[in-house]
Amino acid sequence: MVLRLADSLQVPLRERNLPLLAGGYAPVYRQTGLDTLEMEASSHAPDLLLTHQEPSPAFVVDRYWNTLRMNAGMERFLGLFLGGGAE
Repeated sequence: MVLRLADSLQVPLRERNLPLLAGGYAPVYRQTGLDTLEMEASSHAPDLLLTHQEPSPAFVVDRYWNTLRMNAGMERFLGLFLGGGAE
């Protein structure tokens, strides 16, 4: 019932463990960061995509719009606005 309610309310998967724990149930979902050993293969995917976008600017953001990674094209692009020159 807890999972059905969370699904109806469209609670993100990473936040569904809290109501499960409050209801006395074991957590179902786990959150694994990209920097862990088991996610090493998956962490190469964004780098590969960024590399293949060259020379076009590209960047990766999280759900809060924090910049996580960017390619050299984006660094050059931002350098034009932050006082750097074009290479």
